[in-house]
Amino acid sequence: MDAELEVQRLRRRVQELERENAALRARLTAPDSRPSAREQDNSATSSKTQRPTNTVRASNTGASITDLLASAHNAPSAPPCPADSACVTRTSSPAEKIRLFRSLFRGRTDAYALRWHSEKTQRSGYSPVCVNEWQPGLCEKGRVPCAKCSNRVLRPLDDAAIYRHLAGRDAQGRDVIGLYPMLPDETCYLLALDFDDANWQDCARAVADVCRAHSTPFALERSRSGQGAHVWLFFAEAIPCAKARQLGDALLTAAMDACGGISFAAYDRMFPNQDTLPAGGFGNLIALPLQGRARRQGNSVFLDDSLTPYPDPWVFLSTVRTLLPGQVDALLQELSPGRPPLGALAEAAETADACSSHADTDPTASNSHIPWKPQPAPLCPPRISSECRCPLSAPTGCTFRQNTLRQKPAIG
Repeated sequence: MDAELEVQRLRRRVQELERENAALRARLTAPDSRPSAREQDNSATSSKTQRPTNTVRASNTGASITDLLASAHNAPSAPPCPADSACVTRTSSPAEKIRLFRSLFRGRTDAYALRWHSEKTQRSGYSPVCVNEWQPGLCEKGRVPCAKCSNRVLRPLDDAAIYRHLAGRDAQGRDVIGLYPMLPDETCYLLALDFDDANWQDCARAVADVCRAHSTPFALERSRSGQGAHVWLFFAEAIPCAKARQLGDALLTAAMDACGGISFAAYDRMFPNQDTLPAGGFGNLIALPLQGRARRQGNSVFLDDSLTPYPDPWVFLSTVRTLLPGQVDALLQELSPGRPPLGALAEAAETADACSSHADTDPTASNSHIPWKPQPAPLCPPRISSECRCPLSAPTGCTFRQNTLRQKPAIG
């Protein structure tokens, strides 16, 4: 009984820490607000008084408090957020919403892309935003590629652009922001797994179950089209893109191991889409969620365990936690012990033809993609409930490692 009460207390404490974490992230992104010296002293004192509790043993169970915290973290992905100052809600100011949004969805800030739409051809796509676009005497679009234009001045991502994205007032969706997750030093603050068409619900649920089983915070978003999903993970500090992609590979492989009866043909790609920055490019972009026009149609929203949109997405985002670098390393070790998650490199002779046939000249894509051999040794099975919610449909023969070869230069 004492152990149950202790777990309940720890769960309440975890929720308090999550709210405090969201409040601190929002303050850190505010340009005109920094913690005072008194607040810093109080924070340091609090840390010193709380640190010893990590090694205390629960009297009746023999389990450490750290173990109980791990159990508490296995609670539903969106614990209820009380109406206090630390929680952003639907009624919060635009500035508060933008601060919270930008504290999670972080990528390059010196450049971003906007969606374009041609009324004449009915085509659409994304292009980096240039200060001099269509300026007479400066813009030579149509004659000179933007990447080679000497007058190109990239527009930094600012709050005004985020506001227009969230408001979604343009009927053709030309205010949709495309974020470049890969930073110039080839690190990133987030990972997104993209599922499109087919059985995207089953695949997204399978990955979400793996995340819960390994106490990994995530956010599940229905895509703008309504025919797919993104599973988002966020990092407290920028980590190498290669490591983030290894984590994505390990999560997908663990999901396949847990629900082997379903096909993962819906898996499209992950973001960042490359390990290294392409020469002269920014890497692949991803459309940011909560776009106003799509949201009003029931898309670009965050979903709960039953794939139902949260009634207030801002309350949900206020509870989302980030992963520390050490937690990422521990998760990789737990998901794929004893070997690299991506398996052994294929021999050069085996892949020379494949690499040449898949060469991509688009500046937003990588030309250095290397196929990987499947590893015969199975991953360590994740601690997932035996009641797997994934329907056991007939497999199509499509595997994750086959899907990793599907590189596309742009986002639909």
